[in-house]
Amino acid sequence: MPGNHLLATVRVLHGAHAGHQGEDDSEPRKDAMRPKAPIDLMLAPVAAEIDSNLQHLREKTTAEEMEQVLQLETNHPPIDDTRDERANRVLELALRNVDLHGWEAQITDDSTRLRLSGGSVSVDLGLSASILRFIEKQG
Repeated sequence: MPGNHLLATVRVLHGAHAGHQGEDDSEPRKDAMRPKAPIDLMLAPVAAEIDSNLQHLREKTTAEEMEQVLQLETNHPPIDDTRDERANRVLELALRNVDLHGWEAQITDDSTRLRLSGGSVSVDLGLSASILRFIEKQG
């Protein structure tokens, strides 16, 4: 679906990773990943809310447009305009009005993803090329 940019990479942190599903798709996979802790049950709604918050920012193509959205949504201008501050402001927008249910969120060091961790898996949500350029102050 155009406009839906929920990109997730799931990495299993505990236990074996899921294998390939057999030729017969009607058979349930015996090795399918299942929640291992109560916190795991809240991962999908948390990720979906964060993705929804990021959508408006992803649609912007210039740093000026992104800055305008960030100031409007977070209600404060940049202070020192460093890479860390820009990443924290994007994270603040992403987490706005989201109950994390125990999950922890951070922008990755390469500024390409927002990582959710704290359960038995870790999920990376893709940001966008324009958000990467904004955080790293490129172009």
